[in-house]
Amino acid sequence: MTTMIGDLVQSGQLRRSIGQTKAQIQTLTTEVTTGVAWDIPQHLRGDLGALHSVRTALVRLDGYKTATTEMGLIASAAQQVVQGISTYAADLAEPLMSAGTYGQSSTIKAMGVEAAEKFKAAVTMLNTRVGDRAIFSGTATDRAPLPGGDDLLQTLSARVAGATTAAEVEVAVSGWFDDPAGYSATFAGSTEAMRAEIAVGEYAELSVTAGSDALRDTLKALALAAMLDDGTLSLNSAEGARLASAAGSALIEGSTARADLTAELAVTEQRIAEAQTRNSAEASALEIAQAGLVEVDPYQASAQLSDAQTRLETIFAITARMSQLSLVNFLK
Repeated sequence: MTTMIGDLVQSGQLRRSIGQTKAQIQTLTTEVTTGVAWDIPQHLRGDLGALHSVRTALVRLDGYKTATTEMGLIASAAQQVVQGISTYAADLAEPLMSAGTYGQSSTIKAMGVEAAEKFKAAVTMLNTRVGDRAIFSGTATDRAPLPGGDDLLQTLSARVAGATTAAEVEVAVSGWFDDPAGYSATFAGSTEAMRAEIAVGEYAELSVTAGSDALRDTLKALALAAMLDDGTLSLNSAEGARLASAAGSALIEGSTARADLTAELAVTEQRIAEAQTRNSAEASALEIAQAGLVEVDPYQASAQLSDAQTRLETIFAITARMSQLSLVNFLK
């Protein structure tokens, strides 16, 4: 009876040892596979301050990564739009000047048709969105800055209706674009710059909006040229030529301001790219530091795993031997 009780006690101890050793093997296998400590607080002896600081910094840098990616895409898209509108202006400027000097009525009218199409295309470009953000609306990114190009041309057509001279058309179109109750009231965006923190204490700003003077003046010149095809006007050939020349001249005069916008956006793009590079380098260094805090010695972990596996095999062997002895005792 005493022998049977002793066997039961030993059997219970062996089962516990098997369970503990299996758990240790699972832990060590995970550590050998991942290279990371299973129980990090125990691995760091309860001193988690450094690890917490590193992880907090990585979370912050991840936020900057999102901000720089989004702002980089927006700045790049804005640059493409400004360059596209500048191309429209350059494509029309010289032909308009030539039409004003040598063009026939049919040529001037054709220039008006082309200008109207480019005006509408420019407005569409200024209503560009990146993701869910209207990029030329300042901080009011939830809404397009301008109505459609057709609507704007209809508004201007009503303003110039009945004009018989180029000067009258210029006054009407310029008056609407310069009047606070005209273009400025139509602009639905904000004049406040879109802004995002891209590194500690460093911000990227996109101050270019559809309300910026350079873009407004370019639209004004394109609209002026578009009036060459407006059916409500009563311009003779000479006045049509004068209007074409005025529109071409305005487009040429605006080239410097548009170039300044391009340069401003290029500086912003460069600042964002530099912040991305610095943040990436810092994140890499922090990830290395984090790995150094939580990693285990692979050779030591492998040796411990081998020892645990050997110990488990030994326990199984002892258990099997005890089972055989118990059977012999039972049969006696």
